Amino acid sequence: MPPESRARIQYLVVVLAETPTSTVKVLSGLGATLFYLLTGRPPHGARSGRSILEQLRAITHDDAPCVSSLRVDVPPALDDLLTRLLSRDSAARPESAAQVAAALAEWSSG
Repeated sequence: MPPESRARIQYLVVVLAETPTSTVKVLSGLGATLFYLLTGRPPHGARSGRSILEQLRAITHDDAPCVSSLRVDVPPALDDLLTRLLSRDSAARPESAAQVAAALAEWSSG
């Protein structure tokens, strides 16, 4: 499997593991993408040295670290939003893409 495909797995597993797909579940994928963009690593760490089953277990059973534990310059409100987006408890995630867009609007104006 090409490295790009393995990397994509890390962002899709949370969404695919919970069916049926809903906006709340898709937003966790957005959280994983934003986490990667801000930290340069996947929320549950790199897969190197771990089997795919170990990686899947980490994604489904372990909480992702707070972005602020890896980057001290991340505003607390953004850190909180990413924590909620990556929550394993779908009830803790934002309820709609509109809520996420409104929360992200603060950082979208260069």
